[in-house]
Amino acid sequence: MSKNEILKILEENDGFVSGEEISGKLGVSRAAVWKAIKLLRQEGYVINSRTNRGYKLESSPQVLDCGLIGGMQTDSSVQVVCVKSVDSTNNALKKMALDGAPEGMVLVADHQTSGRGRLGRSFVSPKGKGVYMSILLKPEFIGDIAGLTCMTAVAVINAIEKIAGTTLDIKWTNDILLAGKKLCGILTELSTEGESGGVRFAIIGIGVNVNQEVSDFPPELREKACSLYSAHGVMQDRNRIAGEIVLRFFDMYRSLKENRRKVMSEYRKKCVTIGNIVAYTRDGKQLRALAETVDFEGALVVRKDNGQLDKLRFGEVSIVS
Repeated sequence: MSKNEILKILEENDGFVSGEEISGKLGVSRAAVWKAIKLLRQEGYVINSRTNRGYKLESSPQVLDCGLIGGMQTDSSVQVVCVKSVDSTNNALKKMALDGAPEGMVLVADHQTSGRGRLGRSFVSPKGKGVYMSILLKPEFIGDIAGLTCMTAVAVINAIEKIAGTTLDIKWTNDILLAGKKLCGILTELSTEGESGGVRFAIIGIGVNVNQEVSDFPPELREKACSLYSAHGVMQDRNRIAGEIVLRFFDMYRSLKENRRKVMSEYRKKCVTIGNIVAYTRDGKQLRALAETVDFEGALVVRKDNGQLDKLRFGEVSIVS
C-alpha cells in the first residue's frame, strides 16, 4: 500500500470515507491508514478527520506561482523567485544578496526546514500551508530602516484583511494577531559595512500561517498560534495573499519618506500593545510599565510607575494587562 492509493480513494469521494472502508479496500490496518494520512498532511493535503465518519479530502497542495505573485506589480525592479524548500528564506536571500542580487528581489518558499523568528526562535513552516517569503532592500540612508518592520506589519495586515476578509491586530513590534493568536511573524535583519557601519542591505522576512490545521502546530503552540484556515475554516489562495503583500509592501516602501506619518498612524490604530501594562527587560532587570504609544521611529514608548518615559527599540515585550 502507498499513500497515493489512499489519496486516490479520497479524491474519488466527495464526502467522508471511514478508515475501516479504506483499510478493507487496501488490505491494510487502520493504523497504517492513519500513518499514510499523516504523511499526506505533511505534504500539504488538507484532510478532515471526524470520529465515526472517517476522512475527507478538503484541498490539495497549491503550487506557488511566481507569475501570479508578481503579476500585480508595475515596478519592474521587483523580481519574484519561488523555490520548493530552503532552510530559511532570510538565510537564502542573504546569500543571494552577497552574490549581487538587486533590491526588489523577493524569495518565496513552499517550505522552510529551519524557519526563524526573532530572538532565535523557530518559525514552524509546513510544506504547502503558509506564505514564507523574504524581501531584499538596499536603502540609501540608515534612516530608511527606522520603522521598517512597522511599515511591513501595516502592509501585511492590509493585504490579508483584503483577501481573507478578517480583522487583524499588531503586537509590537513584529507579530500579527488573529483573535489574540499569532498569525504572522516579521523578521527584519540588516547587513552592515565593517568599519563604517553603513547598511549594505536589509532583508525583511514574512511568515504567514495560511492553511495550517491545528495539528500542524506543535502542541505547545496550539493555544498561541493559528492560521486563517484553523480560525475560519476557509481555505485561502496562497498566491493571492503573497501577491497582495508584495504589492502593498513596495507601494508603501517607495513612498515611505513622504507617507511615514500616515503609515505610523495606521500602525498605532492596529497595535493592541498600546494602552496596556507591559513587562520587559532593561539592563537585566524585569520591569513593568504602561505602553503609551509607538513613536515616529517605531520605538515603543512606555511610562514607568515614577512617571518617567522609556523607549524600547527592540527586545521582548509581553502584555500583562
